[in-house]
Amino acid sequence: MANHFINIHFNWVLYHIPVSGIGVTGDNSYNSWPVIIDQNIFGVHHLWEYGTTNGKVTYDPEGLLATFPASVNVIFGLIIGVFYTRNKNQYTTRLLFVLGAFLLLLGFSLDYFNVMPAIKKIWTSSFVLLSSGFSILLLAFIRFLLTKYLVTKKILYPFIVYGANAIVAFMLSNMLIPVFDMLIAKELSIRMFGYEFFKYFISNPKWSSFAFTCSFLIVLFLFLNLLYKKRIFLKI
Repeated sequence: MANHFINIHFNWVLYHIPVSGIGVTGDNSYNSWPVIIDQNIFGVHHLWEYGTTNGKVTYDPEGLLATFPASVNVIFGLIIGVFYTRNKNQYTTRLLFVLGAFLLLLGFSLDYFNVMPAIKKIWTSSFVLLSSGFSILLLAFIRFLLTKYLVTKKILYPFIVYGANAIVAFMLSNMLIPVFDMLIAKELSIRMFGYEFFKYFISNPKWSSFAFTCSFLIVLFLFLNLLYKKRIFLKI
């Protein structure tokens, strides 16, 4: 009920309440409600530097208004978690498949029939339903594999480690961005050194960049695995 309430009101703000002096602007990236609110509260200089329209910073995909519908994904996860702990006998793979497919179909329908376009940058209701439905379907598929094939747990072990400390992984990956951009030689940062190193072995720039990213994920996994084995978990 709470997630439905949030989505309905977010849609109403976007498509029915006019912006002062402009009118109803919907979901555009330069003068819609999410844009106006973030620009007036945080200021353009504090918005995401890549949130540009015609070369000018206008929006932030993690802005104030968009955070409300984004929280619906968290609520879906909370509902699934509570249901699992309180009703384990009714918590079945089939039920997860049905719920995930329903949400996915509903989100796709809203987007397909132009009722509400699926826009990740402002977390529209259709995107909430699509992403939540896909996540639940993926959870159902993993649960199916784990119950049918015991070897799956060993294969998915890295994902279990990352999932156990997802907050730590997210925080470290963002905190290390400035470190990667530090210069270790003339006009050569750690990031560029990594790219050039893998480019020596992989000529394709996209694949060499991908290899560098994978190497970082492996290093991060080693740290997270240490926390996992010591049963150290950061929770909210």
